[in-house]
Amino acid sequence: MLAHRLGLPDRPDLHTAGISTTPHVARARFYATHVLVDGGWQQRAGVIYVIDRARLGALGISEHVVSDTVYDLSIKEPLNAEVILVASDGGELPASAIIEIIEVEN
Repeated sequence: MLAHRLGLPDRPDLHTAGISTTPHVARARFYATHVLVDGGWQQRAGVIYVIDRARLGALGISEHVVSDTVYDLSIKEPLNAEVILVASDGGELPASAIIEIIEVEN
């Protein structure tokens, strides 16, 4: 999480097994339809996965609120209210956490 926030992809010692999420539809739409390529954003069609946070504990998924973990000045998009989701085994999140899939045009 810290490597991602600080833009340090070459620091595997700072990487975690987690999925970055946001509770804000506008930010989810942006991330679903934009890809960072060579330092610039390119638009494309995408998908938003709606996750039921009430189910996460029973599915063995822990939530890590970025603003509670990372130094405030390291947060590039404070409006995200970013939450990192991590499966108990560090692997894939169970599909049963997803309650809706929304296809988004660019």
